[in-house]
Amino acid sequence: MLARRRYLAHVERVSPDLLLIQSSPADAGLVRELARERGLRMVVLKEGGLPFFFRRLAPRVSFVVGAALALGIMALVTRHIWFIAVQGVPAGLATRVRVALEELGIEPGLRRRQIDPDRLAEQLLLRVPQLAWVGVRTRGTLLEIRAVERIVPEALGYGPADLVARKDGLVTETLVVRGIPRVERGQPVTRGEVLIAGVEDGKPVRAEGIIRGRVWYEAEAIVPLEERLRERTGRVTRHRGIQVGRWRIMVPVPSRPSGAGSWEEEVKIRPGYIGTIRLPWAGITVCRFEVREQVIRRSEAEAVQEALARAWARVREQLPPGVPVVETSEDTGVSGDDGKGRSARARVLVSTSEELGTYRLRLEKPDKGMAAG
Repeated sequence: MLARRRYLAHVERVSPDLLLIQSSPADAGLVRELARERGLRMVVLKEGGLPFFFRRLAPRVSFVVGAALALGIMALVTRHIWFIAVQGVPAGLATRVRVALEELGIEPGLRRRQIDPDRLAEQLLLRVPQLAWVGVRTRGTLLEIRAVERIVPEALGYGPADLVARKDGLVTETLVVRGIPRVERGQPVTRGEVLIAGVEDGKPVRAEGIIRGRVWYEAEAIVPLEERLRERTGRVTRHRGIQVGRWRIMVPVPSRPSGAGSWEEEVKIRPGYIGTIRLPWAGITVCRFEVREQVIRRSEAEAVQEALARAWARVREQLPPGVPVVETSEDTGVSGDDGKGRSARARVLVSTSEELGTYRLRLEKPDKGMAAG
C-alpha cells in the first residue's frame, strides 16, 4: 500500500495467520487485489458508514422520498393550531367561550404565530363577563384555554352592587366592564374599599370587572435550641366507675400504677340511656397516661431549619388554594440568652397574585356627582 500511496486507518495482527484491516470503500478493491497477489483470502466482516447506508437506501427511493415529504408536512402542520381545549368551567360556559373564540376568528387551522395569548385572554374577559380569570397558552397544535368562573353569592342576587376589596393588597391589573373605577394600578387598597362603583350614567348597576393585585401572607416561628418536651410512653391504666351528680363511685383497683415518669389523666363520661330516656347516672372512665420528659438539644443550624419549616407550614395554611405565588422571602436569626435560653427565629413572607374584588350590594341611591366619576 505504501508503493501505491494509500493509507490504512487500522491494521491489527490478531494471530500469526489472521490480519484485521480497516479501510475506506475506495481502498477495499486495492486491499482485495493485494491479498490475491499474496495468495491470501480476504473476507469482509462488517460494512459501516454513510456510503453503505446510502447504498442500502438506493433500492428504496420511494421510501426515502415519502419520509422526507412526511417530515416536511409535519413541520408545516405543527405551525398551525388544530385543537382548542377549554378547561376549568362548566360545559355551558365553555360553549360560550368557544362562541367568543369563533367571533374573534380563533378557529382550527389558524397559524400559531397569529395568536397573542395575553391579548386573547383580555378579549375573552370582555366578551364573557361570567369569567373571573382566563389563561391562554399554546402547546404544539393545541390552544389551551384555562378559565375560572366568576361566582356570585346567591344572597347578593344580581342587583346593583359595588366591587369591593375582600382583603388588603396592591393593585396590579384593572379591567372595568361596567361601573366607575375607583382604583388604579400601583395603588394599595384595604379590605372593604370600593374598587369599582356600581354606577353608570347616574343609575345604580352591578359593577363588572377584574381587579387583580398582590397580596402578602406572613408567618413566624421560634424554636429553642434546648427544649423540654413531654411525651407519652404508651403505658396507660384505666379506672372505671359511675357518676351520679357530682359524686363518683369508682371500682377499686388492686394497686395504683407506679413508675419513674409522671402521669396525665383524662376523664371520659358516657351518659346512660334506656331508649330515649336519659338515666340519672353516667359511666365514667379515668385514663392515666405515663408521661416522660425529654430534652431536645439542637444546633443553631438545626434550630433555624426547624423554625423555617414551621413558618412555611403556617404560611401554607393561610394561602388560598390555587393562587399563583409571585415572590417569597425568608428571614432567620438566633437570639441571645434572655433567661429563657437561646432560640432560632424564622420569618417567611409570601406574595401572591389574586383577584381582589367581591360584591357588596348598593342599598343607597347614588348621588349625581358619582356619574361623572
